[in-house]
Amino acid sequence: AHVVLDAPASKYWHVKGNDVLPILTGGPLGVIYGANSGPASQFTALNLLITGEYGEKFNARTGTIDAARQEITGALEKQWPGIGRSIKYMNFVRYHPRAIASWPVGRSRFDALSETLRQPLGRLYLAGDFTEGTHSDGAAFSAIRVVKQICAAEGVKTPPALKSW
Repeated sequence: AHVVLDAPASKYWHVKGNDVLPILTGGPLGVIYGANSGPASQFTALNLLITGEYGEKFNARTGTIDAARQEITGALEKQWPGIGRSIKYMNFVRYHPRAIASWPVGRSRFDALSETLRQPLGRLYLAGDFTEGTHSDGAAFSAIRVVKQICAAEGVKTPPALKSW
C-alpha cells in the first residue's frame, strides 16, 4: 500500500530530526518505508510492504478496498495517534509473492558457505538480491561488489563513485 499524507505528517517518523524508517510492525502495516517526496512537496508518502496473514487477507479480495483502508488507517493511528487526519489517499498494489529469498535456520548471508557465493568462479561472478540479502537492494549491492571484484581481477582502479560503498 502507498499512503499519501500531508507533508507535516513526517513528524511522526522523525525522532530528534532523524528518520527512523523502515519500521517492522509485525501487524497489518507490515514494514513501513518512507518515500522521498522532495523538500518543496506539500505531500509525503509511506510505502507499506504488507506480508504474512495480512498480505494474504488483503490480497484475497474477499473484503472491500474501503475495509482495507479502514484497517490500515486504524493500525497507523495505533502506531502514531493523530496521523489519520493527515492521510489524503491510499493506493494498493496487489502483488503478492509466494516466496522470498531467505536462509534456513542456522544459516545466514554472513556465514562461510554464503560467502562462497560471492567469490568469483573463474570469470563467473554471481550477483543478484539473493547473494546479498533478502530484499531487492541486494541486487544493487551485489552489482557494486562484482564491479569491484572485476576491477581487482583486471588490475583496474575501482571507479571513484564505488569506493565509498
